[in-house]
Amino acid sequence: MAEFAEKTHTDVSLWDALELREPMEGLSKGAHGYVVGWTGSAYELKINNRTYEVLPHQAKHRERPALDGADEEIKKDFGTCPLCDNEKTMTVADPYYACCGGQICERCADLLDLHRLSKRKCPLCGKGVEGPSRDSSTEAHAVVCRRRAKKGDARAHFALAAMEAVLSEEEQARHLLLLVDEGFAEAQYIYGSACIDHGFVSDGLRWWILAEQRGHAQASLRLSEQHFENAPPEVLGEPSSFARGLDYLHDACVRGSSEAAFSLGVLYYGGRAPHLDADPEVGTAFYRSAAELDHARGCLALADAISQADGDAAEAEKWLHRAAWLGDEDAVRVCKEAGYAPEPPHPSICAERESLRQRLSTLAV
Repeated sequence: MAEFAEKTHTDVSLWDALELREPMEGLSKGAHGYVVGWTGSAYELKINNRTYEVLPHQAKHRERPALDGADEEIKKDFGTCPLCDNEKTMTVADPYYACCGGQICERCADLLDLHRLSKRKCPLCGKGVEGPSRDSSTEAHAVVCRRRAKKGDARAHFALAAMEAVLSEEEQARHLLLLVDEGFAEAQYIYGSACIDHGFVSDGLRWWILAEQRGHAQASLRLSEQHFENAPPEVLGEPSSFARGLDYLHDACVRGSSEAAFSLGVLYYGGRAPHLDADPEVGTAFYRSAAELDHARGCLALADAISQADGDAAEAEKWLHRAAWLGDEDAVRVCKEAGYAPEPPHPSICAERESLRQRLSTLAV
């Protein structure tokens, strides 16, 4: 990287490596760290787990160290859950087995717990005896992930980037930045969020826009909020407007965001926005989309919309039950007052249980 003497802080991003040009109190020339913030006149540079304020002319860029597995081909397809037919792409947040490092989706892990199968043999390798773990802060998980990262597994790089309790901040940053440079939308969104949290707002929003252009639903949702809040054009990179925010919200909904679908339902059902007339039919359709994606408030709103339209009472009751099952406090209260069962079965859950049983019968359980 080139030196940046007399340049502004906008030329440097969060986690850029900087090296001191001259000694500072307690630090020798050449000491290096990573930028973790901007005070308005100086970088907040983290060196040996301590934060120092360094003026732009006191430091220069330092090339990031190489990362094991960085020269391997990064796999951009995370794959799907091996236990079910759900086509949803796996993420780093999904449960894993410490014995083999394999992952299954959250729903399958819940169903295994429900059927008390999680304490039996690992369904993926047949060797482990412990159930799927959701703990991403263990050294055992780090060992598994480092081995997979050397083979170019993007999921492993994501997992290592999130291991605050196990890895140093420097190693976490290297894994995250590798994924950012490779064009992973999720990494760009995470990096952008971190930039915003540490004061690099303009830089963070630019990364959100890049992630949104690659189809990241959460980035679309957050950019819509920036437009609705009238963020300054010099920060957002484009003039803010309600129409542009609505476009981003629609994009997030199409990309599978239940929160975006619910927000659109609120906007259209009650006409709660400038230049947007109320349209209960469209609003109900968005509520239904959110409900089908297991959004608790969306289920409750759909039940209420069906009731107000004098629709099918049985369907309204079904979505009310679903909202209660998902933990919505208002729905739970209404169910208790009406004497309904607190956790009534849901047809989709029953079907998933049966599908899982059939799949497990062919695996080493």
